[in-house]
Amino acid sequence: MVRVAFHTFGCRANQYDTEMMKAQLTREGLAVVPEESDADVYVVNTCAVTRRAENKARQYIRHLAHTRENPLIFVTGCYADTSAQEVADVEGASVVFGNAGKSQLLKMLRAAQQGQRGVLKAAAKRTLDDEQIATDFERTRAFVKIQDGCDQFCAFCKTVYARGRPRDKSVDSIVREVQALVDNGYREVVFTGINIAQYGEATSTRLSDVLARVASIPELKRMRLSSINLSGVTPNLIDFFGSEPKACPHFHIPLQSGDDTVLKHMNRGHTTSDFERVADELRTRIKKLTLGTDLLVGFPGETEEEFKNTSCFVERIGFANVHLFRYSRRPGTAAALFADQVSPEVKKSRAARLSRVVNTIARKIKENFVGERLEVLIEASQQADHRPRGYSENYFDVHLLGANEFQRGALVPVQIQMARKDYLIGQPVTSQ
Repeated sequence: MVRVAFHTFGCRANQYDTEMMKAQLTREGLAVVPEESDADVYVVNTCAVTRRAENKARQYIRHLAHTRENPLIFVTGCYADTSAQEVADVEGASVVFGNAGKSQLLKMLRAAQQGQRGVLKAAAKRTLDDEQIATDFERTRAFVKIQDGCDQFCAFCKTVYARGRPRDKSVDSIVREVQALVDNGYREVVFTGINIAQYGEATSTRLSDVLARVASIPELKRMRLSSINLSGVTPNLIDFFGSEPKACPHFHIPLQSGDDTVLKHMNRGHTTSDFERVADELRTRIKKLTLGTDLLVGFPGETEEEFKNTSCFVERIGFANVHLFRYSRRPGTAAALFADQVSPEVKKSRAARLSRVVNTIARKIKENFVGERLEVLIEASQQADHRPRGYSENYFDVHLLGANEFQRGALVPVQIQMARKDYLIGQPVTSQ
């Protein structure tokens, strides 16, 4: 039996793609093994969002080449799509194919077994409806990709060139996939995509209508969105999250910059006023809401004053979690040609300063939830501190007090007792 191991870099959509490839192989009788195992084939699913992400992929491929005996290494994902020959030249890379080939991994494997190497082209990509999973090998919460592609063309983003034009998974297909996951014991699903704010643009199907269909599945207890651009946070979506008990009160909305001049140069399509208005509406309508975001410092031309505007805006909004990046020059993007590229030293300094701000805010938000009752989905029965842990409905990492043993996947009501830098500590609430 052929043994296949996977390693995934990058976003939730990439993580879903890996699970889809695993499902494809297990249906055909191949053995999916942990990545630290000895395998016949290693599949590396890459990311191209920053140069650092590409460097990590190259380092990992070389690591496999040096530590495994005659490995067959498949490389896919966005880095393989945008820089196929560069990836093929990495020591150890046997077969390279883009995102379109993920749904045809078995064909790629058979081609490699017949001696084909280097950059392989996949046939025309099937629809997203053909991409289905019924289990998530890595997580208690299952990711479901409902959309792929983007045509927003943010000035800093290379992913748009790797993922293609926006396309949606049909509502019926989404419902079938979630039902299969629920039948296999999953109680929470996380909807993801490259730009789910664009879901339904071609068909006038509202994202809120899709979520309403999924919410009707009785055994499903929670649903959440992984990340959604501001344009997708519509009044209908806010109404749904404000009224549906299964909808988790957490929105991760990429901001990137808190300065309007920088946002315009980034081609983000919104202003800080737009963002603040939506954030206020969400907080008004949804109980226990928390917000997350992405921030990018050191964009070409960003002045010290514009950076300070971002810092002040972040303090005003208040984010419970933040993904903070330094701008990375991506060949082929508009921003790569902009004048006034910010020096690495300045980017590093600004990232460190903003990190201190967001960490202080996040700690205060956690402290505000001390005394509240939250529901925790158990993801690990025991940690190094001997406490079960999991995520609350509003996406706090919560560690449980006491010596209770909880089954992975259980939903446990918890009274929050303490706040730490990166997590909350709570006492399980026993039924009366």
